[in-house]
Amino acid sequence: MPDADALFEQAAAKLFQQDLPAARLLFRQAGELGRHDAAVIHCNLVAQSGDWQQGLALLRGLARTDRRCRAELDLIEAMDLTPAGDPVSV
Repeated sequence: MPDADALFEQAAAKLFQQDLPAARLLFRQAGELGRHDAAVIHCNLVAQSGDWQQGLALLRGLARTDRRCRAELDLIEAMDLTPAGDPVSV
């Protein structure tokens, strides 16, 4: 079984190749094995791919132990957004 670092490297290569589904999966796996940076990237890719609510759930989990993620979550929660993450008004 690959370790977190190997999975991260594979994920980065897939991201470079613009294979987002594979990159997202590999970053998730690396994050589950302890690569915090991989978990943050996975969170961003999930939210960016259109699953805003799942991305927020992941960010909330990361925000429990990561001050930077907490700050990002606080900014997002201060915004007037639709459930899809779009601004209510422009």
